[in-house]
Amino acid sequence: MATIRAQQTDTLRLCPQWIDGVSHRLVRGREVSSLMSGTVNYLAAVCVLMCAALVGCSSDPPGGESSDAGEDVQADVVALGPMELRAAAFIDEGLPLVLLQDGDVVDLSAAIQGGHVMYVAAQVKNLQSTTAELQAQLHFPDNGAILAREARTVAMRPIDGEEGWWQPDIRSRSQVDHIPACPNYEKSRSVRDEVWRLDITVIRLEDNEQATTSLNVIPKCRFQDPTLQARCECECRAGYELGDTCQ
Repeated sequence: MATIRAQQTDTLRLCPQWIDGVSHRLVRGREVSSLMSGTVNYLAAVCVLMCAALVGCSSDPPGGESSDAGEDVQADVVALGPMELRAAAFIDEGLPLVLLQDGDVVDLSAAIQGGHVMYVAAQVKNLQSTTAELQAQLHFPDNGAILAREARTVAMRPIDGEEGWWQPDIRSRSQVDHIPACPNYEKSRSVRDEVWRLDITVIRLEDNEQATTSLNVIPKCRFQDPTLQARCECECRAGYELGDTCQ
């Protein structure tokens, strides 16, 4: 920056000398005619504009502090506060998530690979990230033992009209957890129509900050097709065994 300032100073100092030299060459010691006088005035104006441009193009901000890239550059760090979660059930692709309250029913859905799953997710406040890890666990309510669990990294999107809140990209069911609840090989307890504790955890990948919400839910088979309903009730009863025929 010192070199640029020196060039600007030299140009400002030499402008009058340059104009004076030009005027002497034009008149060669004789009285200046009106035409020559106009030429000199024109050159003077051009020089003034050139000098002003040099001064105005200085890359220094007001106050004389340099703004060169790489000098005292520090990235702005956004302080991320604690997250808040709202448990939700996924219904279908493109449909809004259904927020869950303690004691709510969650549908058991037929999985493509077989069996029945619970589609669950969470809405998150203060996430500030387009990806997160979503974990879900279904626990026995009395002793906390885990019946089934699922975890995946999902794409997150801001929720329209709710500043600071994010949710999985519900355009695809691949972006929510699929808890593999059935077939149920647990002999002591049915999955369907019983109370289970659902834990949903979201992990912010930038700093591994995490938040968990817990509530009681009741998984249910609610198919309109009688055949599908019968299969769900069979696979999700207590003591299902591999190879059982579910009609």
